[in-house]
Amino acid sequence: MARVQFYLVGLCLLLMAIMTVNGSTTLNKRGLQPVSPTGGSSSTRSPHFIEYMNEPASPSTCHGTTPCQIQLIIKDYQKSEVRSLDEVMKNFVKSGEPATYDSDLRDCREKAKTIKAKTRTIPLSVDEIAIIMCYTKAGLLHEAVNKALRSGDTEKLAPFAGYVNLLHLALKKLQFLKTTVYRGEEWNDPHEYARGDKFQWAAFTSATTSKDKINEFIKKNDGKVKKTEFIIEAINARDVDIYSAEPGEKEHLFLPGARFKVEQVEKKDNLHQIIHLTEIL
Repeated sequence: MARVQFYLVGLCLLLMAIMTVNGSTTLNKRGLQPVSPTGGSSSTRSPHFIEYMNEPASPSTCHGTTPCQIQLIIKDYQKSEVRSLDEVMKNFVKSGEPATYDSDLRDCREKAKTIKAKTRTIPLSVDEIAIIMCYTKAGLLHEAVNKALRSGDTEKLAPFAGYVNLLHLALKKLQFLKTTVYRGEEWNDPHEYARGDKFQWAAFTSATTSKDKINEFIKKNDGKVKKTEFIIEAINARDVDIYSAEPGEKEHLFLPGARFKVEQVEKKDNLHQIIHLTEIL
């Protein structure tokens, strides 16, 4: 009798464990509170750090800013019928966007004409060069585009859909490169990334092949700002240096939805950590 009771208790414990695992899996797949491989909650992660999960890309199954929502955002802006820089500017005016967007795009177009004239083998049109250039220019347009992409909200992205689609198409014309690139960020949570994490960046993401540029960024510190240095083994980065508003920075861009795996996390000190990433398909 005692042996039977022992087996029954063991069976109950096993069933409870299975139920707990299944419950966590369901929560994770819904994207409500992704759990990192180390067991810690990633609910406090930045909007552009999206834990990668296999979800069907349909509105009924997407919750918040999850990987499937990123795919819906991409599909949405790719439906845009805007095909020229003039149309982009007209749409900005219609939607009441700041006048600086228009003036910045016109300025970039004039500079793009010079670049195109000097290098006729460039595979991009003047408008495409201008669109890339304006994105690489620090300012309101760059910030607004990334904020809209990271929101996971198609309505917020709507005013920028034409611009974003043309930028996406222009970058796709450039040769993708397998190379090591670097990225620096100011970060409030030095324990955000854990080895084995797989995630996506929701917006266009800048990086550089210049280690010196990242070293400059890390050294510029008042002793209070925590900084993260990313070392990325890229397979799909696009070299935009000659089209950049800041040529010479060796800038590369990743397309929205680029996926990465955390290979290693190095905490150099309380203000500096290094995250080693591998881009994955």
